[in-house]
Amino acid sequence: MMPPKQLVLAVLEGKEVDRLPVDLWYTTEIDAELKKYFGVDDEFELYKAMNLDKIVWAFLDYKPNPTLNWSRKKVSITGLPK
Repeated sequence: MMPPKQLVLAVLEGKEVDRLPVDLWYTTEIDAELKKYFGVDDEFELYKAMNLDKIVWAFLDYKPNPTLNWSRKKVSITGLPK
């Protein structure tokens, strides 16, 4: 079994791989049904049972600087011109 990083790089290079890198998005009801079907309790166990690599998302808390007065700027908070 190829390590996840090498798997993605091989796909990008058009090489043959032992499985496809995928990311699943589904509802909590589907999650419960899949865990029941595969007989697992944990999300990582579920991905392992389905022979998939789990992509872990890191959501960092963004806190804008409250001291900046964006109404006086010629650009919006996104950096685009007003």
